[in-house]
Parts: sequence; C-alpha cells; structure tokens
Amino acid sequence: MSKKRANRSQEHISYKQAKNTVRAVNIIVFAILAWLIFTSITTQLAFLIMALVPFACMYLLREYKGIIVYDHEDGNKPNIGLACVIAVCGMVIRIGSDYSIYSYTLVWIYGIAGTVLFIFLFEVITKLPQESLVLRLVINSFYGFFYCFAMVIFFNCAFNKNPSNYFTAKIIDKYETKGKSSSNNFVLERWHTQTKNETEHVTQKLYDSKSIGDYIDIDYYDGLLGIGWYELK
Repeated sequence: MSKKRANRSQEHISYKQAKNTVRAVNIIVFAILAWLIFTSITTQLAFLIMALVPFACMYLLREYKGIIVYDHEDGNKPNIGLACVIAVCGMVIRIGSDYSIYSYTLVWIYGIAGTVLFIFLFEVITKLPQESLVLRLVINSFYGFFYCFAMVIFFNCAFNKNPSNYFTAKIIDKYETKGKSSSNNFVLERWHTQTKNETEHVTQKLYDSKSIGDYIDIDYYDGLLGIGWYELK
C-alpha cells in the first residue's frame, strides 16, 4: 500500500513539475518574442535563442514522456505546443521585416531538405511512441518547414560575407494602405533580372523622402547560401 502511495505521490510531483516547467517555458518564449519583434537591440541574438526553443521542447517531451504533449491530444496535460508555435512565428516575422529576398527558389529547396532533417531529429530526440507517428509527421512537416524557412533566410542574410552590388530603380508609383495592416509602398520599375514591376514595402522615412519619378538605391547581396537579397536605401 505504501509503495502505491509513493508511486502516486511521485506521479503527482512529476505532473506538477511538468506543468510548472511548461508555464516557465511559455513565459520565457513570450519574453524573447517581445525582444525579437518590438526592439532593434541585438535581435540576431534573440533570433538564435528563439531557434533553440524547438529543441528545448523536444527535450522536455522526452523527459516528461506521456505527461507533456504538443498536439492537443489531451487537454488535461501540459502542452508545450504553444511555445513551439510562438517561436517559429517570431522567427518568420523577424526575417520578414529584416530581409527582402530576390528569388525564393533556393529557399524552398533548402527549406524542404531542412524539414526532412528536422523531422528526423525530432524522432531521435523525443523517442515518442510510434502509434502517433503519422500525426507527428503531419504536424512536424508543417511546423518544421516554416522553422527551416526562417533559418535558411536568417543564415543566408545575417552571415553574408559577400560585397554588395549596386542597382537603382525608378519609382513609378507610391501609395499608403491604412487599417489593421497599414504600410507604405513603392512600385518600382523592373531592375536587375526582374521581368515585371515590383511593389516594395518601405519605412515611413524612406517613403516621405522620395517622389514618383525618383530613383531609389538598391544594395544587392548574393548571400551566404547563394540566395540573393537586397536592401532599399
């Protein structure tokens, strides 16, 4: 009887520890998200820390196997899925605001290859039961792709060592959009190897400094992974 009580007590402690651990992870991830999205201070460091979150979640899924979940299969168990989703959303938002990619062809190729590796690492690290393998593959294919998508663009652009190439493009139109997702936009005449005019989102300062018919400066980089990207000035 005492042994059963001890086991139940141990299970209760483990569940409580798991719940507190998940709560702490969620708080930390939200704090990093605020650092990553709403500041401009060492955001590359914040990005790298956020990139470690999925692997921390994998470790917790293994250590608290059967207690912590990530796919909402049991609403009564601590769920680490929120931390994973917040992490990848923060990463995608950050690279979307920092870098303009010239062509996404290589991003797709690297992203798909990285997703396969991500799924493999998830299975190796978590060592979860095979009964739910199909569901995990579906979830991790979706989540893993956006994670790898952000990682590929980040490493390609943030660690670029290639010198820039200089281009100019004529502003053939400019307009503002108002509402929940307001933005300032330039319509640029095709430049480099583009075959059509492109609309670019720009900062308020740059928008106010240019008029239709002006030319805008463009610094174009080949990128660490050969994925071209550029900055408007």
